Order: sequence, then C-alpha cells, then structure tokens
Amino acid sequence: MTQQTKEMSSLKRDLEFVESEKATKLKDMEKQLKSSKTEKEDLSRDLMEAQEKLKLQSKELKDALAQRKMAMSEYTEVTDKYVGEALEYKFS
Repeated sequence: MTQQTKEMSSLKRDLEFVESEKATKLKDMEKQLKSSKTEKEDLSRDLMEAQEKLKLQSKELKDALAQRKMAMSEYTEVTDKYVGEALEYKFS
C-alpha cells in the first residue's frame, strides 16, 4: 500500500466515523423533538382542562353569589316584616 492509499483509507474511516456520529446525533435530536412535541400536547391538554375547570368554577361561584344575594334579600324582607309586626304588637 502506498502512502497516498493509506491516507485515503484513513480519511475514509474518519469520514465514516463523522457520518456515524452525525446520524446518531440526528436520531437523538429526533427523539428529543418527538418527546418535546408529546410534552407540549400534554401541557396543552392540561391547560385546556384547567381553563374549562376554572370557567365552570367561575360560573358556579357567580351562581352561588346570586343565590346568596337572593337569600339575604328574602331574609331582610322577612326580618323587616317581623320586626314591624313585633313593634306594632308592642305599641298597640
């Protein structure tokens, strides 16, 4: 084998090694990308579920506050009626 042939053989091995490393790195990056996409989808789904839950809780709170307001109004009305009747009874 001549010196030039040895150098060509060595360069070819080096090139094959570099190509192999690139292929391995590419596969790793593709796995990371797939994993990141899956994680993004999971997080997006979790966010949508949390937003829906928050929306529902907000509606439930609004309804509860409206019911409380109505109950307080009825309580005040009944209390005023009975206090008025009690005063009327006391002074008659």
